[in-house]
Amino acid sequence: MTFLRTGQEYRESLRDGREVWYGGKRVEDVTTHPAMRAGIDFQARMYDAQHDPATRDVLTYVRPDGERAATAWLVPRTREDLLLKLAESEYRCWQSFGAFHSRQPNHVAWVIIGQLAYESVFRTHAPEWADNLARYVEHAQRNNLATAASIIEPQGTKARTAKAGDDRSAVMRVVSRDSGGVVIRGAKAVGTAAPMSNDVQIGSIYYPHVRPDEAFWCCIPLNTPGIRVYCREAVAPAAGFRDHPLASIGEELDCLVVYDDVYVPNDRIWALDAPATCDPALFGTTGGGEFWIHLSRSVVKAELMVGLAQLVADTLETGSIPAVQDHINEITQWALILRGGLGAALDRAALTPDGVLLPHIPTINAFRAYGLDHYPRMNQLLQQMCGQGLVTRLTEADLAVPQIRADYEQYHQTGQSSVDDKNLLMNLVFDVTSSAYAGRSEIFDNVNGLPAGLLRSLLYYISDRSPHVEKVRGLIGLGVDGPGTGATSATEAWHTGGRTQG
Repeated sequence: MTFLRTGQEYRESLRDGREVWYGGKRVEDVTTHPAMRAGIDFQARMYDAQHDPATRDVLTYVRPDGERAATAWLVPRTREDLLLKLAESEYRCWQSFGAFHSRQPNHVAWVIIGQLAYESVFRTHAPEWADNLARYVEHAQRNNLATAASIIEPQGTKARTAKAGDDRSAVMRVVSRDSGGVVIRGAKAVGTAAPMSNDVQIGSIYYPHVRPDEAFWCCIPLNTPGIRVYCREAVAPAAGFRDHPLASIGEELDCLVVYDDVYVPNDRIWALDAPATCDPALFGTTGGGEFWIHLSRSVVKAELMVGLAQLVADTLETGSIPAVQDHINEITQWALILRGGLGAALDRAALTPDGVLLPHIPTINAFRAYGLDHYPRMNQLLQQMCGQGLVTRLTEADLAVPQIRADYEQYHQTGQSSVDDKNLLMNLVFDVTSSAYAGRSEIFDNVNGLPAGLLRSLLYYISDRSPHVEKVRGLIGLGVDGPGTGATSATEAWHTGGRTQG
């Protein structure tokens, strides 16, 4: 027996009657829709990779009961578990050319596992429901689920818990209950990858404004009656691999998810009437694993850019130019610092009160902010290294014309690569740095993943500076009686040889 699905089984699981809208039309089959097919095919290949001997031991693990399940749903309790989950994340990131598929099945799984890491908090505030958290993780393991999330309030004033006032008609809330479950109504964003996911997590992080009937956490199938998914316009052009290597793998569409009197069974709820579980400070605490995966994506994207930069220099034969070397060195420094942050967060990982090992969040936030601060600069350096190569790219159709190919070989081919390879490299650099696809990714990381300034501001509240404060106090004797008492700090005595000032 196995808990693993094949790519085809994953595709079939999405043909479930869900209500998805794109371009003003309801989508009959998300697996064949032009805006969704390539992204779903990419995820299907990742599901198939679970069965490949070359990648099976990265994407899956063996449970204590002997069954093999997806690493995405592994609950980490040891350093080895975290290293396996990191290896899985980096494999997924590299397959999507530096994490341009950010909401793969391992992402929201981390959100839920992070809540399980603080199950006792949920048990304190929602004792009737908290057992369902572990049950859901078990269910997800057994069914190899891909899960999306919608926990962000839409921008409309009426839908915001802090602004709606007494009219709560547009706020996400429970509107009725019976012995078997609750009925919810409202909307949430940003349901990234919802069209290609099985379930959707629903919750809130708007304490203290959230009211008891608005304060719940649950996860339900996306084909539940009453769920409507509205997709943004796709930014990845329908193109062949050699014309747009990145765009050809498709994308994950961001969505507004509307819940129109949706029934949620009791066994899918792990918090209800529990505003304290919606505290963003708690979400920031449970998010160690999720934030670490954010950072791992930044690391892979940085290392991808290092590789691209060196390939560009080799292809254009510019590696001996000091300015080009400096560009590569700066991108390499950025990548190495981010890689160091990933390791530092792992080295400072700690067990939660419920026995789950999570990386060190202040370290993660500091390095994520650093990565975001410097990303525009690295992007620009890579573009500068390519020069005219980014604006004189050709398509496969162009190169199939003998005269065009001959001219391109005459005037653009270098001694280090064929005309086809040079063009393919420039097409990839364009996709990564300059395309609408790249723009969406940058916006998503810098806004939905929290801006650098906000990540830094959180350090004031979550970083423990007291050991450093006490060391400085001891060095200069702060708090020791002043002059005239004969008292000095040990450091002052050491530096002055016991002499008094006079």
